[in-house]
Amino acid sequence: MVDPGPARLPPPKIPKPPMFSGEGEDLKPDKLKRWLRTVNKHLARSGLNDDSPRVADYYGAFTDGKANNAYQTLDREVEDLTLAQLTQRLQQLFEASTNVTGALCRKTDPKIATAPKTQSRSKDQNKDKDNSK
Repeated sequence: MVDPGPARLPPPKIPKPPMFSGEGEDLKPDKLKRWLRTVNKHLARSGLNDDSPRVADYYGAFTDGKANNAYQTLDREVEDLTLAQLTQRLQQLFEASTNVTGALCRKTDPKIATAPKTQSRSKDQNKDKDNSK
């Protein structure tokens, strides 16, 4: 009788990356970067890398809601969509940035690129106001 050799263990089942919707919690700072990294690692386990043909479609498969609409629109607009193009569009639409006042804004909306100026009083102005009472 032939020895079958050592038993092979099945590879561990790794959960799929979360869907990226571009809404709610997905708008928090660094959420898009973490999602891109997670999908990259998930696809690497299948032998795909960021230079694989049509890899943007795999990233698009893990989008939902507004992010999926952005992916679908870009895929129709661009022949042979690359990951760099998809990443750039998602960053433009969904990556939060912080301006100098600390207010969050979307990178693509020039109307809200800067927070409205607020009047702040200096310590001397506040002291004068308190003394006038």
